[in-house]
Amino acid sequence: AENGNGIIMRIVETNGTATDATVDFTALNTKFSMSWKPQEIKTVRIMPDGKVTECMIIAMYIFFELFVVNYRPILINDILEASYPSSTTMLVMCIMPTTIMQFNNRIKNETLKKLISLSIIVFILFMVIGRILSGVHWITDIIGGAILSCGLVMLYCFVSKLKFSNR
Repeated sequence: AENGNGIIMRIVETNGTATDATVDFTALNTKFSMSWKPQEIKTVRIMPDGKVTECMIIAMYIFFELFVVNYRPILINDILEASYPSSTTMLVMCIMPTTIMQFNNRIKNETLKKLISLSIIVFILFMVIGRILSGVHWITDIIGGAILSCGLVMLYCFVSKLKFSNR
């Protein structure tokens, strides 16, 4: 995590079916259970005391699953799915910029920092452009995911600075 105690873990369902699973993370003496929808990605924070919390991006995802703004322009497996915001865009534009911030705090070599940051930015562009070209989202879904991500990343920056300024 941002202060060096605990870790952030990404867990993805890869079989394409709803799944309940128990995660046994012996390195931190932590065991917890979660449920996933098909292909769902969850981000959790595991503290050294074993406390596990899901990150805020999950709350945004659930909110827009419950309160559908619009549907995909195409059916996927003959099912009409919510498409706003693009969760892939939202995830990649939340996780990757905060990854750059973490690397910049931990890596001393300036050339390596720039190389990693550039690689991550290229990856973000690849993912967002890929979502546009795939045709499974309206352009407004992708723009909405990007705007929501910017807000969440700014909240992350604010909370991080607030948390560390109190030390």
